[in-house]
Amino acid sequence: MNIQMEFISESELADESFSIVIDGLKPRETYRVEMYLTDYYCINAPMFLAHDGLWKSTATFVSDKNGIIDMSQTPSCSGSYEGISTMGLFFNAKPLTNKRKKLPNSLSEIPLLDYFFVDIKIMQGNTVIAERTFTRHCMSSQISHKDIYGEHFHGRLFYDKKAIKTPALIIVSGSEGRIEKAQNIAQLLSSRGYICLAVAYFGLEGLPKHLERIPLECLVEAKNYLRQHPQVDSEKIGIYGRSKGAELVLAEESLFNDVQCLVLNSPSDVIYEGIKGKWNSHTSSWTHLQKELPYQKFRLRDYLFSKLFRKPIPKDCSARIDI
Repeated sequence: MNIQMEFISESELADESFSIVIDGLKPRETYRVEMYLTDYYCINAPMFLAHDGLWKSTATFVSDKNGIIDMSQTPSCSGSYEGISTMGLFFNAKPLTNKRKKLPNSLSEIPLLDYFFVDIKIMQGNTVIAERTFTRHCMSSQISHKDIYGEHFHGRLFYDKKAIKTPALIIVSGSEGRIEKAQNIAQLLSSRGYICLAVAYFGLEGLPKHLERIPLECLVEAKNYLRQHPQVDSEKIGIYGRSKGAELVLAEESLFNDVQCLVLNSPSDVIYEGIKGKWNSHTSSWTHLQKELPYQKFRLRDYLFSKLFRKPIPKDCSARIDI
């Protein structure tokens, strides 16, 4: 058999959808397709999961009368998913191990993790009859990066050296406070024509150790940096906040309201209590001018009640963010 594998995508960027077409198979026969992801960094995976671990998914297909499996049209009979799903193998890939890694303490030690490999194997029984590897990039080749050390934040700037008067985005991730997840988003958005500043607001050397009493000045300082950058259009600055980072963004912008765009992924309409290690900190998550912002206290009985009766925790009006 002369098996051909086509990887169909508009670009090699990791946020571009793709389809896989396999041709040259025997008609009306059953094949197992295995996908392996190598050096894959997933922003929804646990922080401590080692990025060099292997991810895998499988699906069983029956080739059509012409000996073709087209994942945008051919249903999976069994495996990691069933039915027709163009990117079903990718979306259902799972890590094969729970190998943990030690997180670097300083920004300079954090790698870019700007590409990963997709290995496709076609199996009949236990025999590999075809295999091909593709590369997916989180960052275009023309994008440069630079580490920024502010008083209240550490950041990594992603930019095209040829950019002139370009819209800019600050990217803030969730309750891990670090830069890895924000960086992954920033790399992709910078490849789409923005100047992006991924921001760490705690958890790195020189920043607060825990998610407690974080100064809103971290975002004020990041905005000022971008406004003074010669390649940035200072009238087109936005902030992307994710989860706890979205709460930070809303809290800060409710006071300053001085950017042109907010993108909020899983935000909160109240300010919650800070977290110290695995415990509530008995302080606010955020401060402004060294003064704590009003916050909703964590009460175990409220939490257990909400889980038991599937009702939302009552909101503390004083902690509500004025949006």
